[in-house]
Amino acid sequence: MAVQYRGIVVVVEAASSGEARDPAAERVNNRRAQILEAAARVISERGADRARLVDVARAAGVSIGLIQHYFSSRDELLAAAFDYFNDLWMRDWEAAAAAEADPPHKLSTLLRFSSFEFEGWREVQWRIWVEFWSLCNRDPRFRAHYAGIYDTFRKPFRAVILEGVERGDFTPRASVEDVVDRLTAQIEGLRVHALLEPDRVSRERMFGLLLALAEEELRFSLAG
Repeated sequence: MAVQYRGIVVVVEAASSGEARDPAAERVNNRRAQILEAAARVISERGADRARLVDVARAAGVSIGLIQHYFSSRDELLAAAFDYFNDLWMRDWEAAAAAEADPPHKLSTLLRFSSFEFEGWREVQWRIWVEFWSLCNRDPRFRAHYAGIYDTFRKPFRAVILEGVERGDFTPRASVEDVVDRLTAQIEGLRVHALLEPDRVSRERMFGLLLALAEEELRFSLAG
């Protein structure tokens, strides 16, 4: 079942036929998602270092006590927010790519998702990751999350490129891992430019630059 809260669709697994649904468990999942969305928005607006539980509680419309019921500390809440939204967004990316007919169009879909935020999350979605990088650079506790989050980020690109190589759609100029690293690094660099220089680096231009890089790296063309 998909539950929408302020533009975010949270997927809650429905009970299979013959199993009783657990309304209490669904309420817990939805309330936790509500808190994590609020935390992400507060991180984006105030910065991770200045994100307080009282700010998250106010944004979520809940008490600080309820937040502490789900998360034992502020750091646990921040880490959970980064993990939750990375997983949520990447699941949507993978589902959209899987609906395409072939690897070139799957990759194009992933690059388009990389270049445009979800509705209602313009700039917020990307500022969250600027804060994450900053935290990882300063705090070894958050740095421990880095590898897992970025492996999740690279995973759909790696899978699509490998599929394209096997089918003969792609002929990489370097190893698949190198191509994936260059593409994802370019995504993150262009996001910073798009945030700070939106008139010079629009989302549309960002998508075009990424697609051109992918075509060059993998020696294919989506022309026509």
